[in-house]
Amino acid sequence: MALPFTVSAFVCLAQTAEGDLEAQLTGLVNAGAYQEARDRLGTVPHDAVDSLLLEGRILKSQGNATAAIAPLRQALQAAPQDLRIRRELAHTLYITGQMRAAKYHLNVLLQRDPDPILRQSYRAFLSRIDRERPLTFAGYFEFKPSTNVNSGSSEKYFHEAVFLGQVGQIDEDDQAQSGIGVGLGGTAIYRKQLEQGRRLEFRLGADHTRYSKNHDLDRTLGRLEVRHIVLGQRKETLVAPFVHRSWTHDDNDVRTLGLRFQQFFALTAKNRWSYWISQSHQLHLHSEGNTGWRSSLGGRYTRQSTPTLSWGVSIGADVSRPDIEFNRFKGLTLTGNVAKDWQGGTITYASFFTGYRDFQGKAPLVDFPRFDDFWGASISVQPTQFSVFGLSPVVTCDYMKNQSNLSLYTFDRKSCGVRLTRDF
Repeated sequence: MALPFTVSAFVCLAQTAEGDLEAQLTGLVNAGAYQEARDRLGTVPHDAVDSLLLEGRILKSQGNATAAIAPLRQALQAAPQDLRIRRELAHTLYITGQMRAAKYHLNVLLQRDPDPILRQSYRAFLSRIDRERPLTFAGYFEFKPSTNVNSGSSEKYFHEAVFLGQVGQIDEDDQAQSGIGVGLGGTAIYRKQLEQGRRLEFRLGADHTRYSKNHDLDRTLGRLEVRHIVLGQRKETLVAPFVHRSWTHDDNDVRTLGLRFQQFFALTAKNRWSYWISQSHQLHLHSEGNTGWRSSLGGRYTRQSTPTLSWGVSIGADVSRPDIEFNRFKGLTLTGNVAKDWQGGTITYASFFTGYRDFQGKAPLVDFPRFDDFWGASISVQPTQFSVFGLSPVVTCDYMKNQSNLSLYTFDRKSCGVRLTRDF
């Protein structure tokens, strides 16, 4: 919760970093020694901007945050690069309920302030603003070249089956195809606050991906999810029914209905644990044999090792039960990730995963079931200090390898892309 009528947590952090004078002025203002604060400022060289900033802080400390906005805006207009003023104004706008304006200044601070600890505070306030706003919208544009846009086989021949005494060739459409995917999408969220720490969220989203060569892979996805969230002192519970609908150029359309249950626990100030259970039914509209149920469960542990470094590990199990027996499987996935917020405004993410899928029925043309091992890694770089036409860029490169005992399903994929996002 924001500190009422005093400097906020991130303002205090900044003043500690910026020198003894700022800390002294803050202490005097919070103690109600307003004239002493003015006198202390008068003992050092200062200008009108410093005086306006101090008067804004005094007015906020006196409980008149609304009146404090005018001198703070006047000071920022005279010194738009002064992060002290922008921090103070952002917090003042926040506690007076002017969320849109507060969010604007917090986003500017997020781009300009090189201190990773302070940027973490800005993100926390932005998250609070988004949770308190009844309606939000986020959109993205993505450009992603890939060596294997169709997850096609990296092999040219079936090594498991012999046709008329010769090894059969894998159809070219089922082999790996390189290309460029261009994506566009967005999500709208409506929040309804309920009593006793509960709220409802209605999430509606759509994504469309178009490929440069094979338009049969073009895909549109629609998503609708209703979340019921219960917030406790150290626990958060989420129940979310959802429906997904995909449309593809080759009529491989799927409708998914499901329910997800998840709980988050704050073990300590730095350690969190969560687990989830999900059940869904996939209806393949043009290939009914793939229709069936899918279940998943798993857990995740995360640790905030330092204010600028976090990491986590998770393990998840999946069971898929389509009508076609040889497509049924049980699988396990282990994932790890690390995130680092660097001095200067750049965030890096790195993750890896490994797992397997053990299929149940005998595959066509062979006398044994399919078994896949897979692994992969991903690295993302987010330079938060600048934007492109108001859009925040994220550069991601990833690699995946799927090794199967059936040549048709052995593949690898390398891709690098840029995603531009914006919250409204």
